[in-house]
Amino acid sequence: MTVRSTNTVLRRLTLADLFSLIVAEEAIFPEDPWSQVLLTGELSRDDRLYIGAFVQDDLIGYAGARLGIDSDIMTVGVTENARGRGIGRMLVSELIARMRRIRIIDHHRFLDCDEVRDAQPSGQIDRAIRRIERAILEVRATNTPAIALYHSLGFTEIGRIGNYYRHPVEDAIVMEYRMANTSCES
Repeated sequence: MTVRSTNTVLRRLTLADLFSLIVAEEAIFPEDPWSQVLLTGELSRDDRLYIGAFVQDDLIGYAGARLGIDSDIMTVGVTENARGRGIGRMLVSELIARMRRIRIIDHHRFLDCDEVRDAQPSGQIDRAIRRIERAILEVRATNTPAIALYHSLGFTEIGRIGNYYRHPVEDAIVMEYRMANTSCES
């Protein structure tokens, strides 16, 4: 699935996007970027969902999550020249929308609603199906624009972790988003 807004295209990131992701990661988080090995692993895992925002072929932002009943939004970043244009809102909204459509089979298989619907009649799925119940994230305590964005999207603060971040050392605000009990038909 690809989502378009003006000249920005949102789509799932794959290993083919690794180089662009590394360049964006180093630009967005120059103090502490994730390594090529870590990013390769993230894009390779079945329990990860990464969405990229592209203008033409340029990756200008991304958001990534570890999937599970309690999912963890692990990173959200927008390049400096693309900030203030609603890209972060688009990425987090799309990530949440896709997470709502994901179903969990046997604690380790993650399928979109359409894949579940296609597999059930053929008997490929005979186990309990669960949905993602909430998304959790950590955000720098001083990142007031991001905190305001997350509040506006329906996240609530549930805690604080002292000295969570490094470069510079800083506390994290822990926030959660409770998924509505949606069916695959909605």
